[in-house]
Amino acid sequence: MSWPASLFSALLTGILGLLVAGAVAALAVDWYNISPREGGSGYFVVFMALLGLVAGLIIGLVVARVVAGGAHPGFLRALGLSVGVVVGIGLVVAGVARTLADVPPTIDGESLLLAVEVRWPADQKERPVTAGPDEPSLSLHSIPHFSHTVRISKSGPLWLEDAHQVDGRWVAPGAVEVFTSRGIRMMSVNIGDAKTQGFQVPLGAFPGKKSLEWSDWLPKFRPGVAVPAGLLSFRYRTVKMSQPVRTETIGPFSVTTRASGFYPVERGKQTMYSTSATFGFGYRGQPLAIEGKTADSGDATERFDRVDEVALVSGPRNAFLIHADSPTSSSYCFLVSDREQRAPIEFVAQCSNGIAGQVLTSDTAVFRAAGEPDPVRGRIDRSTYARPGLYRIGLAIVDTRSLTVRRYTPDRTYYDIPSVPPLGISPDERSFVTYATASGSASEPVLLVTDFVASHTYSLPIDPVRMRYAKFDSLDPAWLDHHFEWRRGTDGVDRLAERAHFVPLPWRGELSTYGDGQTYRIEKATEALRGALIDFLVKEFQAARQPADSGAYEVPVIIGGKTVNVAFSTSGDSPYVAVSMGRGSEDSGLIAGLAERFNAALATGRFDSLNGGKE
Repeated sequence: MSWPASLFSALLTGILGLLVAGAVAALAVDWYNISPREGGSGYFVVFMALLGLVAGLIIGLVVARVVAGGAHPGFLRALGLSVGVVVGIGLVVAGVARTLADVPPTIDGESLLLAVEVRWPADQKERPVTAGPDEPSLSLHSIPHFSHTVRISKSGPLWLEDAHQVDGRWVAPGAVEVFTSRGIRMMSVNIGDAKTQGFQVPLGAFPGKKSLEWSDWLPKFRPGVAVPAGLLSFRYRTVKMSQPVRTETIGPFSVTTRASGFYPVERGKQTMYSTSATFGFGYRGQPLAIEGKTADSGDATERFDRVDEVALVSGPRNAFLIHADSPTSSSYCFLVSDREQRAPIEFVAQCSNGIAGQVLTSDTAVFRAAGEPDPVRGRIDRSTYARPGLYRIGLAIVDTRSLTVRRYTPDRTYYDIPSVPPLGISPDERSFVTYATASGSASEPVLLVTDFVASHTYSLPIDPVRMRYAKFDSLDPAWLDHHFEWRRGTDGVDRLAERAHFVPLPWRGELSTYGDGQTYRIEKATEALRGALIDFLVKEFQAARQPADSGAYEVPVIIGGKTVNVAFSTSGDSPYVAVSMGRGSEDSGLIAGLAERFNAALATGRFDSLNGGKE
């Protein structure tokens, strides 16, 4: 067997090695959930394929030369042996990789959740409640055979709010993802106290359709064996991810949740479990189809099978706001409410940003408390619309007190600033105010008043010099009320107008905390204001100036042996002056004290000419 034939056999074997390694790598991408982000999974497959090419070339050449020196040399014999070696190695690598991978089991090609019902002992008379700050949870663990060490775990919620009594015993549902076929399955129940209880779950590595039915209550004890005091029991079944894993009853409605795997999220100091979910509705024991006419469908009725957000509305009757996607991928919001033995579904608006509405209020405390809704994904939002009132959702106003919807036509010559919620509502509750700019002229802010009853708008100019606000966060109903007032016309309609004589609000800085330090910052300031602030510190706090380069971002001063930096910057939305101490320095209230005293000095108006962001 000649060298050219050996090289040709090596080339063919290398090509096969490339294909086999690429195929195994592609399978490993799924088995090990290698992220496609920034091309990670693609680079992995390419690298492994090239490695297979090199290995195949070497194997092909070595086998060919061994065969050439043997008793039966021949090209086909060498190629056949090379192919066998490459395919054999590929099968072994694939088998080992698959065995070591956490590949979730499936039924009918669908991944599974483990639905669990936890039952309390008969002597538990009170409704079970969480004993810690975090949401109660279930954890499913994988423990290798012949080992007592947890290898990997995933957690999901235990819904104590759904707890109910069955035969006089409290039962609460929960769910967790069946994330692997490996090892022995153990489950722990955590309700926030130190008495976390663990159980073995006798679910096979590859559960069949029998597992879709509820198991018996576990653990079981032989007759005559005393059950430990306080021991929980449980039963389980698998649920395909296309099927509901949770059902909640609210008045005549039932809301089902179809969930993917759960993941923890932080809400304040509480850990909760979120998921990507879709919802289904039932009404008085019958399925409720989500269908209706939208602004885009004309007279045609559309059906919406994918509802991905649900919010409970506090109103005179049971009601929900829901967000649904149409077959054309447009997103809409609907109001679903219980009325006279029927559940009408009313179109609200097109709403690509979900059902997070904006409250219409002239109460500054309510305005500030509303903030940005941050519900946990995959569950009914019970907080956003807990306060009855008027809410703007898309191009519609929903009155949750009467469960009515009014849609309006916007003025397209103006552009609302999305980060500024509506600043107020008229006393007759037919007009709301937003901060806007004329299209193509961001430097000319206005107040845009929308009469959503008459679907009419008008604008009022803002004088930034007299109507002071440091940044968008400074705008609120109190700012609006200071500069403008509602006047009722002869037609009984309230209209907004600038107050004839108002005293300009004083400039002031804001104190913020970071780590163990604080920063005092004055927006729309000039570099001259920094100089005035340093002079103020020298006079009022006996500060000692320190040398600094011309144009330096920070100028240091020494107060009581501590270094305080006074900064000036023109970067960002507006120029600012900021006062802080170096990281690691002990503040002891120094920054807060000078902030209070300089705000008082700003309120006198003597530094007004140095504010406004212009020299």
